[in-house]
Amino acid sequence: MKKYVCDIETNGLRPGYHEITEISILRCEDMVQKVWLLNIKYPKRSSEQAITKTGQDLYKISKRKNYIEDVILEINSFIEEDGECPDGRLMIAHSVGFDRNQIETNWELFKYSFPISYFVDSKEMARKYIKNNLKLGKQSIALDRLLMLFDIPHETNFHCAEVDVRNTFRLYKFLEKKGIKISEFTKISPKLINDDIKKLKKKYELTEKDAIDVLEELNDFNEEL
Repeated sequence: MKKYVCDIETNGLRPGYHEITEISILRCEDMVQKVWLLNIKYPKRSSEQAITKTGQDLYKISKRKNYIEDVILEINSFIEEDGECPDGRLMIAHSVGFDRNQIETNWELFKYSFPISYFVDSKEMARKYIKNNLKLGKQSIALDRLLMLFDIPHETNFHCAEVDVRNTFRLYKFLEKKGIKISEFTKISPKLINDDIKKLKKKYELTEKDAIDVLEELNDFNEEL
């Protein structure tokens, strides 16, 4: 499975209301990294807390050339260079649910599909390593805290998508070397599951429960193969 590390920055937490201001993707196979800095259409919607935390500058953001819809095809093309299908790709991110939800919401808003089906949260991998190997109490699982806790050499310009992608990759490789298996934390996008359920309901006129049962049986059959 082809692996990608991704990070985004936004001007708030609500997908579809707040906007992506930065996105960076690292292709693990050849270590090629791309960065897209984006303008936003609704700066007045920006969360002051989000802007302060990430150290962003709304004036500088307003001078950027591209909006998210201008770069979706470029991002998809970069990912699709590997020749794989979406089910053959895996995205790693720190707090992956947030990144995945923001990306999929924006792609769907402009009638596109994000070409990665599977996702892994490096936070969950780190939690297992701390629980199994370190005699510690409750720890922060923020990316910067984990890099310092595990004594991983890293870049210090946090809350910058370009840098956070590389730091997430460093964390992932450290955990992998420590025996934390990525397969244990691999999950399929909930959006794809919901889409499959809707298709089964429509095609075979099933109830939602019956459609879920059929989908689970199909997944079990594929795993046996």
